[in-house]
This record gives sequence, C-alpha cells and structure tokens, in this order.
Amino acid sequence: MQPKWQKERGSAFSMRIRTRKGVQFYARVEKLPDFGWDWILWPAGAAASVARYGRSTTARAAMSTVDEMLERALARIRQDAAKAALEP
Repeated sequence: MQPKWQKERGSAFSMRIRTRKGVQFYARVEKLPDFGWDWILWPAGAAASVARYGRSTTARAAMSTVDEMLERALARIRQDAAKAALEP
C-alpha cells in the first residue's frame, strides 16, 4: 500500500491512511522557517507520546522517512493480528 502525499497551502504536505482494520495514521511534513523540514507521524486517537517525529534536510527525505516509519507500524499491526489469529 503506497499512501499519497497531498500538497497543502504553503510549504506543507500531509497524508492520512486507514488500514482494513480501521486503524488510522496521520502524517505531516512542513518547511521550517530557517532550514530543513519537520515531519511527524501519529496514529489517530493515540497519546502524543506515541507520535514519531524528526527533521530532515529535504521534503523528499522527510516523506521517505515517514513512509518507512509507516511501513514499520503497519508491519507490527499485521504481526499482532497474525498472533491473535493463532490464539485460542
């Protein structure tokens, strides 16, 4: 699954992805005033401490990092679902 980044007003990009199980993730990449790009990825309804965030030198690098983090999170969800299916 390859989520699509949406260009927002100004220098920002965002995306929302929803899994088949209904888990939603939000992501945002935006230009910092000085230099670089800020990125954040979080699951909907989760505490702020669950969010992953960072800084990259380019928008492309920031989006790539978020894509990788999202793939890891989705892999964990798939693993948990597979384990749950095996339990009696």
